[in-house]
Amino acid sequence: MEDRRLNDLSTWVTTHLENITQITPLTGDASFRRYVRITTQDNSFIVMDAPPTKESCRAFVGIAKDFRGIGVNTPDVIAQDIERGFLLLTDFGDDLLNTALTDDNANQFYQRCFDPLILIQQQQQLKHYPLVPYNNVIYTYYEESSWFLTWYLQQYRQLSLSPKDLATVEREIHFICAAMSRQPQTVIHRDYHSRNIMLTKEGDLGILDFQDAVIGPIAYDLVS
Repeated sequence: MEDRRLNDLSTWVTTHLENITQITPLTGDASFRRYVRITTQDNSFIVMDAPPTKESCRAFVGIAKDFRGIGVNTPDVIAQDIERGFLLLTDFGDDLLNTALTDDNANQFYQRCFDPLILIQQQQQLKHYPLVPYNNVIYTYYEESSWFLTWYLQQYRQLSLSPKDLATVEREIHFICAAMSRQPQTVIHRDYHSRNIMLTKEGDLGILDFQDAVIGPIAYDLVS
């Protein structure tokens, strides 16, 4: 994080919180967003730093409000400065579902993950932040599905497909994409996986990274 933005963030947060004892930058995600933990004498909070020239906080604020309204446990937005790209949020802690999974408990945890997903899928649209359809369906789905070729087969597995095999995989991807476009269209999280789900100190599941939600095929989140 740039020192200037960290200084601005630190100054801003003192207008909303008292008795701050520590400000700790956290590891960010694969975006321009950064996160800072604010520790006070009796609690901790998270500040999202989303540079307005790169990111928008509006989607996060609106979708969080809608999701919380239907019973999905997302961070509460305590304070916001949309113009500067600062959000003060409740802190879900450091316990990712991903790191808690074992062979013995994985099935139990994933069963619990269905509950917030069902609440999300029951929505045809959101009230405070209307979502756009995942349009240009075949092209968009194909583009996203082609990451399987690029990042899994070619980069991770270091495989080089023959023209015949490549044509077969692409044909199957087109078939799957066409099937997705015919599914019922609902609100989808679009990044619903174990690194975006927290185990809170209350024992609940906390849902994160939902700001890219769209209207899309009902099976998308479950499969991803």
